Amino acid sequence: AAAAPAAVDGGPGSAAPAAVAASSSSSSTINSVQGLIVPRMTIGCMFSSTCWAVTDHLLYGVSYMHLGEPRKWYAVPADQGRKYEAAIRTLLPGQLDAQPELLDQLGTMVHPRSLKKEGVTVYSTLQEAGTFVVTFPSTYIASFNTGFNVVESVCTAPPDWWEWSEIAAARLRATRRVPLFSQDRLLLESAAAESLSGPVTDHLLPALLKMIRREEVLRLQLWSAGVHKSRAINFPKGMTSTDTQDAECATCRAPLHTLALECDCCPGRYVCPHHAAALCECGPREWRLLFRFTLSQLWDKLAAAAAKVGRTVADLEAAEESTRAAAAEVNVRKAIAIVHAAVEARDIQDDTAAAAAGEEDRSQTPLLAIQASSEDVAAAAVSEGQPAAAAATTAAAVADAEQQMVDQTA
Repeated sequence: AAAAPAAVDGGPGSAAPAAVAASSSSSSTINSVQGLIVPRMTIGCMFSSTCWAVTDHLLYGVSYMHLGEPRKWYAVPADQGRKYEAAIRTLLPGQLDAQPELLDQLGTMVHPRSLKKEGVTVYSTLQEAGTFVVTFPSTYIASFNTGFNVVESVCTAPPDWWEWSEIAAARLRATRRVPLFSQDRLLLESAAAESLSGPVTDHLLPALLKMIRREEVLRLQLWSAGVHKSRAINFPKGMTSTDTQDAECATCRAPLHTLALECDCCPGRYVCPHHAAALCECGPREWRLLFRFTLSQLWDKLAAAAAKVGRTVADLEAAEESTRAAAAEVNVRKAIAIVHAAVEARDIQDDTAAAAAGEEDRSQTPLLAIQASSEDVAAAAVSEGQPAAAAATTAAAVADAEQQMVDQTA
């Protein structure tokens, strides 16, 4: 993601936010949600502000200032997210543990200077009348107005947003915020569109493949835990014929579109597979798995979507493996660079110490330095949005690189 919001000249009376939204890969699932596809108008006054937050579902944000005094924007780029959260925990001790949703809700105001003192990179831009500001997924944003102004804003999901969708869903589960829409429903409806373009499917189909693999893993985990009862959901939305929208998990409030769990001891209570243990005390043998699609139906949907652009499921799997290998190679190179830097720093430190107190035992120092470096690289791979499988492949490759460096140093 770009490091800072980008200001772009749009000209008076421009309706580009709606145009950008209309060009996205979204469907009727989110057409009626205020601020998503449907633009929102805000009236600013002197020093009115927005607190630090990311956009809902980590969507792109587009803001156009029609008239008035400038608005000052601040941004913490996506790759600084972990540093930002650590800084907030330091500056607001105990609050995030009690209210983890503070990271995503418009309720945290910290001076950019304080964040910089904690080592967080903060960028800024000044939005004036007739210009756009575009914000990117997973970027923390804050702003304040220098006077009266009128701003039109909208969130949008261009095709490459699908690369962030899994991270967005996990974040919503962790903070227990109510999602604005079901990402699984959106994904399946988008894949079922009559026509799909190449640029859209380049991101849409890999996301659908990941979703199906996730469904396989979750179902296998439940079956192996002893969940043997099941019920097919044959309604467009919800779990019963009278439901007008998807049920939500009683624990994390995630929309239950594809999978859910229920038990006869608590009718009307549903949880997602991630929070199965919170359903009741009856145990897996009494729980019932609710599913809207069988695994074979999901694979058929993927094959049908791929066929619209002349591709096959095998093509998608091969591309996925290639992407995973490329990500692992990049992370290994980062690991090796960090390892070399750690060893070089160790050598300098040891030379200085030896000059003062004599040579010391160095046998364990390189390994300790390298292990710390590999952990940093693994964490960086996940924070930068790398797939979990790519991070796992990287860990194995980094281990090999570590051992080589240990042998060389010894």
